[in-house]
Amino acid sequence: MTLRARDLEVALDRTPVLGGVSIDLRPGEILGIIGPNGAGKSTLLRTLAGLLAPSHGEVLADGRPLRRMRPRERAAHVAVVTQDAPLMSGPSVRDLVLMGRYAHRRRLAPPTPADHRAVDRALRDAGAAALADRPVTELSGGERQLAQIGRALAQGAAHLLLDEPTSALDVHHRLRVFAVLRAQADAGTGIGIVLHDLNEASRHCDRIAVVHDGRLRAAGSPRDVLTPELLAEVYRIEARVLSAQFGYPHVHPLGIRTPAAGRARTPAKGTA
Repeated sequence: MTLRARDLEVALDRTPVLGGVSIDLRPGEILGIIGPNGAGKSTLLRTLAGLLAPSHGEVLADGRPLRRMRPRERAAHVAVVTQDAPLMSGPSVRDLVLMGRYAHRRRLAPPTPADHRAVDRALRDAGAAALADRPVTELSGGERQLAQIGRALAQGAAHLLLDEPTSALDVHHRLRVFAVLRAQADAGTGIGIVLHDLNEASRHCDRIAVVHDGRLRAAGSPRDVLTPELLAEVYRIEARVLSAQFGYPHVHPLGIRTPAAGRARTPAKGTA
């Protein structure tokens, strides 16, 4: 089933954040959502997840409005990992991941053997098995992120939405997370992921959506979207896009694009 956003408009504290955004998240694909700071990426992801209500437009799951579904039904369609996901004090990582199974159980029913197997699998896939018995309050930022990814995987939803899930992770765990997301996509899950690293998006995503000033500026394959012209317009940088050496479009920034001259400004030697 496809998660469809149609003509979304979203305002936060009466300030317009998104306007006229329409996009599909298809089964079996990884959709990267990129754009500069403040463009509306996280707002779009939270709206797709049903955490924010659009002032206009609709998010449809299996052809039905997501906002009209009960929480348990919505959880079967969408799992989400946000940057500010709350962690309850007390429970272990295993308990946190088990919370992802609530959509599969009757109210107040105890966990089943199938629930425990799903939790074990999610912990292993997220690279968090070694953390299973640790209190969540004792985890580092990166470890908390892995635990939240495990919870979302245990939920087993048709679509998985993640807001910068690799931002606090080392390179090993970044690659592990993307390997897990690729396996989930290959199994039919639709993956939507907000990223700041353009080369991570290019390497790991099937399609890229560019959000700029609250609107969808472009959407398509990394090769079609990541062009020097678009990078200059959206990010205000001069960049080369190299493909032959990497097998995917690799963005190599050259400098900041100055509005007056429209030319790159490169840092002086000795500066970072």
